[in-house]
Amino acid sequence: MSRLRAFSFLWVLVALSLVVSACGGTEDDGEIEFPDTSLVQLKSESGALWLDLRSSPQPPEQGTNHFLAYIVRSKGYRPVTGLDLEVEAWMPAHDHGSPSEPVVEEEGQGRYLIRNVAFHMAGEWELILRIRGPEEDRFVVGLQID
Repeated sequence: MSRLRAFSFLWVLVALSLVVSACGGTEDDGEIEFPDTSLVQLKSESGALWLDLRSSPQPPEQGTNHFLAYIVRSKGYRPVTGLDLEVEAWMPAHDHGSPSEPVVEEEGQGRYLIRNVAFHMAGEWELILRIRGPEEDRFVVGLQID
């Protein structure tokens, strides 16, 4: 009888673990999925750098969004690493920003993960990426949030 209970208990644990893993989303395990195509590609204000930007969700929408920025040199298209990247969501028509501060993580090979960009209302927004440090530059990405 005790082996039967142990066997039943084991099956309950297996079934429970399958249900929990099936219900888990990409946000729960820290992974964010980005599309294979760019949201936008543009040169920096100085023209020295090039940005390939993707979003999750794509296109961005009202609420919390995440971005993946690929930054390369305009000449030779070499990835730019070690940037001090500051990100701001700005709504020019209302002259205000977002209620939260995005978090930037360098992933290597010119990739920068930008988490928790909040667009708290619909309208025209700018996503401003400022590069600080030994290199100074910026990108301004216009976005329509519905």
